[in-house]
Amino acid sequence: GSGSNGTYVKGGAVAMTGSSNTFTMTGGEIIGGNVPYGRGGAVYLAGKNNSITGGKISGGTAAYGGSVFSYGNDLTIGGNAIIENGVASSGGGTVYVFGGTLKVTGQAQIRGGSTTGTASGGNIFLRWGSNATMVMDGGTVSGGVAGNGSGECGNLYVGYQTTLTMNGGLIQYCEAQCGGGVYIEDGSF
Repeated sequence: GSGSNGTYVKGGAVAMTGSSNTFTMTGGEIIGGNVPYGRGGAVYLAGKNNSITGGKISGGTAAYGGSVFSYGNDLTIGGNAIIENGVASSGGGTVYVFGGTLKVTGQAQIRGGSTTGTASGGNIFLRWGSNATMVMDGGTVSGGVAGNGSGECGNLYVGYQTTLTMNGGLIQYCEAQCGGGVYIEDGSF
């Protein structure tokens, strides 16, 4: 989305925009951020080979990716990292993936995200047409609510030309009109 002045707003607390940058989080806490017309309420990540393997990213409000927006890069969420309670108006309450690969491993928790209106992907949204990929080898995705229960997917939305591979982990406790755990719209699982 665009800001009130017509520009895209990225990352309410952290914005990593360079294509050669790398973001690594192994501990600490990032709380909130508000970019209601933009991407990544708390964190916006471009660059390459980004990782969140510890600490907590909590809250955040955005049009896309209430807590984290990942743009065209590889992002690993693993270890004991927690990403929680983001709110998005257009998709991906907790994490929005636009291209690249999202890997969820270890004991990571992606939880409590929500979308407003009829938006999908309370916790995770794999952008349609972006060739985004998610590989889940561990971790938990839980407690997502899509569109106050009227959106298409509570926890994980897999859009057109995107792929979800689940080798391990747990998807649980979600609320949506259909596809409460995983909603696949012309994507692959």
